Amino acid sequence: MPTPLHQSEILDRLFRQTSFPNFLSTLSRLPKAIFNCQVLSFIRWDRETRTWIHMHSESRDAYFELPIPVHHPFLQEALKTKCLVETEKFATIPIGPKSQKHFLVLVKPRQKISTRLAELHWFLASLSTITHNIEKFRIMENLAFRDNLTKLYNRRYFYENFATTMKSAKHHRTHTSLIMIDIDHFKAVNDTYGHQIGDQILMGVSKRIEGALRQSDIVARYGGEEIVVVLSHTHTSDAYVVAEKVRRAVEKMPLFVVEIQPEGKEIAHLLYSHEFGKDPECLYFPLNDESVSLLKDLPNTRPTLDRKIKQLLDRPPHEHPKNCKISPLKVTISLGIAAFPEDFVHSNKGTSLLETTKEEDLLIYMADKALYRSKKAGRNRTLTYRNVQELTSSKQGEDKIISKIKAAMQPLKLHHEATYFHCLRVSLISHLVSQHLNLSPEQCRLTKLGAALHDIGKQAIDVDLLDKIERLTDAEFETLKTHVNLGVHTLEKHPEFSPFLPVVQNHHERWSGGGYPQNISGTQIPIEARIVSVADAYDAMVSKRIYQKKHKTEKEALAELKKWEGIQFDPEVVRAFLGAYDAIRRVQYLKNEELNLI
Repeated sequence: MPTPLHQSEILDRLFRQTSFPNFLSTLSRLPKAIFNCQVLSFIRWDRETRTWIHMHSESRDAYFELPIPVHHPFLQEALKTKCLVETEKFATIPIGPKSQKHFLVLVKPRQKISTRLAELHWFLASLSTITHNIEKFRIMENLAFRDNLTKLYNRRYFYENFATTMKSAKHHRTHTSLIMIDIDHFKAVNDTYGHQIGDQILMGVSKRIEGALRQSDIVARYGGEEIVVVLSHTHTSDAYVVAEKVRRAVEKMPLFVVEIQPEGKEIAHLLYSHEFGKDPECLYFPLNDESVSLLKDLPNTRPTLDRKIKQLLDRPPHEHPKNCKISPLKVTISLGIAAFPEDFVHSNKGTSLLETTKEEDLLIYMADKALYRSKKAGRNRTLTYRNVQELTSSKQGEDKIISKIKAAMQPLKLHHEATYFHCLRVSLISHLVSQHLNLSPEQCRLTKLGAALHDIGKQAIDVDLLDKIERLTDAEFETLKTHVNLGVHTLEKHPEFSPFLPVVQNHHERWSGGGYPQNISGTQIPIEARIVSVADAYDAMVSKRIYQKKHKTEKEALAELKKWEGIQFDPEVVRAFLGAYDAIRRVQYLKNEELNLI
């Protein structure tokens, strides 16, 4: 039980409180000191949900379960009168300021409180002043620590809270993770639709992020379109789960742009989303003066306008009226994660940097670096700082592999330059097809680099045979076919090229069988080799080669691919090739000096 205190001492403590939890904890002692009664519960009426809500305090003695139902007439009378309501068992006393008299104290009197009006008036006057001061302090605190636009915590609060969190994590040896978030292409949104719309999108994204986080997480606006989240007692793997939940929540945000063009007027845009503003249905944000005037031409009642927009959403784009179109606006975010202490243990940074930099500053640097790599990797994704280290190490190793491939291809370039540039084109085309097939990054890499080496065995074939215009004899064709095994033999001397051997060895196999050198078919042929087979055939048909009197047009080459689909070529690969053709045809227009393996 709390230590008995004189009412003046309790009142002095109340005046020094700046938060409601502390205020309620101290207040629990005052009714007993004045009226000799017990505090049963602190409750308030929530106007939005129209229900009574318990207000927890830091003192366990100051909180009990409400002893009567929340819909009891006694409480309804207290809400209606906003003054002392007393029965034999209960009494309520309003403790809020005039603007918020819904805070009530429920007490169990041992004597009638109404018989001691002087003390009651003094009690109410004191509480009104105190709660008024607390409300003023909360307003000032919000102005100091809250971002005015998004209502998230601001950068100042973040730094103060994060320093405290890190200090606690170091002292108790617990985990703390930091998530840096950036809205993708936000500048383009501002430039296209205006800063007013950009602000509303930022507010919508902030609400989505807050809604996806745990109650214990701290989320703040770091600057511009960047948001930062502090996850205490959270390991990297758990932080990644939270970050992905946030990313998916933002990605699913329903947002649409309505284009309206009345006859003889310029196009104006309206932003539509049922998640913005206080209106539960939707809200429209005009982008310029023109769209404000256009609202006069639209139905003047909000429900009618809602129905019109929703009808458009239910119809395909080609059925939209000519003067009014609606299209989705996809908003995505990129995220970077850093964690204490694991990222410090595995960091590549020198010990001098770790010793001279504050842990919180270094963790912000790590999360920001992870965010940068996330955006560079294509946006709308989450990367941890550990991922960045692995990618950096992988990139360095990749650079070495590419350098070795270029060196290995130099003899081919000197021996037969046309084949060398053909390999580079096939590499670029194969990479585009593999991406269109949504292969994994590693498969795309194997396809691209394996395609660059697919004809490396031709450096051992006589140039006259490679450039022969007349039809090859059976013996000459058998000689030419040896370039596959010659290429494999060349690469086998270098262990780092072993991942590319299946591409080189199988790029002349046929989907229905009958290819060389192994005569395998269907899915027995590695997918990377099937892709290179199509790319190799296409480039051979459309490129100018010495042995060809006339090369095929793009249309003729595509017709050939379709003709041999399911016989020589994998049908799925051919379809992917056609799907990526807009990008592929640009490769054909590159000059030889513009071709590069990277």
